[in-house]
Amino acid sequence: MNATGGLLGFALAALLRRALGTTTGRATTVVCALGTAAALVGVATLAAAPMTRAPRGSVPMSTSASADDPTP
Repeated sequence: MNATGGLLGFALAALLRRALGTTTGRATTVVCALGTAAALVGVATLAAAPMTRAPRGSVPMSTSASADDPTP
């Protein structure tokens, strides 16, 4: 999905450059490249982050529950 967004960004930059001439060229390309790089870093960070889950049966007890009370 990010690759598609990056490609669409570069396609938009190319269309703007053709429509408006050289005034939008380099600046638009740099902005799109930075946005694509930031999105890729964000996805890579999310994908590399460990997924931690609590083990089964480790539901925290409330402080008002008594250890001697058999009812949950």
